[in-house]
Amino acid sequence: MKNVILLFVLITGAFSLQAQQFYALTGGTNSRFDYQDSQGEGLQDEVSLRQLHLSFGLRKQLGESKFHWKAGIVNYRYGVASQDSIYQKDYRWELSYLGLEAGLDFEVWSKQRLHCLLHANASPQFLLQGRQHVNNRTFDLQGVEQFDKPFFFLQGGVSLLYCVDDRIAVMGGYTYGRGIGIGQNEDPESLKIKAHHLSVGLAISINTCDYCFKKHFK
Repeated sequence: MKNVILLFVLITGAFSLQAQQFYALTGGTNSRFDYQDSQGEGLQDEVSLRQLHLSFGLRKQLGESKFHWKAGIVNYRYGVASQDSIYQKDYRWELSYLGLEAGLDFEVWSKQRLHCLLHANASPQFLLQGRQHVNNRTFDLQGVEQFDKPFFFLQGGVSLLYCVDDRIAVMGGYTYGRGIGIGQNEDPESLKIKAHHLSVGLAISINTCDYCFKKHFK
């Protein structure tokens, strides 16, 4: 994972010479575990636990089009609780993943300084920390196959961008993602993660943002 992140830093360092904006986002995540054990049974009375996510990256307009590419690094946290009424057990999972993110957004509507965007991206994510709580006992999930394998997420959603001036824009939006473990074997026990993200943050121009400047400030 360290080599992958180092390669990503080198690539984005090169891209930053051409990038228009640096963005930073944070917000809440609600997740669900699409889990099946070896008997094909899932979790009972599953409840999502609100978690925090962070993302940082670069953004640039593609030529004169309404498309922007973006690339960044993310930290997503996922949490789920469940109960087993037969054995009187309470379960809770809390996971933290570090990932890379690359994608596109497309402007579908704008009015004055306000822009509405559709966005889509792909994100491989690697387990930083994982805990399973069973009643009063805690277990480390490092090395547990269903959680320790990298997850590959496809994500999409809608966001709003408001140009405060020619250097700063406020961003916010909704993203839905679905992830599956990379390299899962034929074991009938499987895990997929579904996640809903609400985000807010800033996009700060590295130089003057040509996109906002041409539309609002020239």
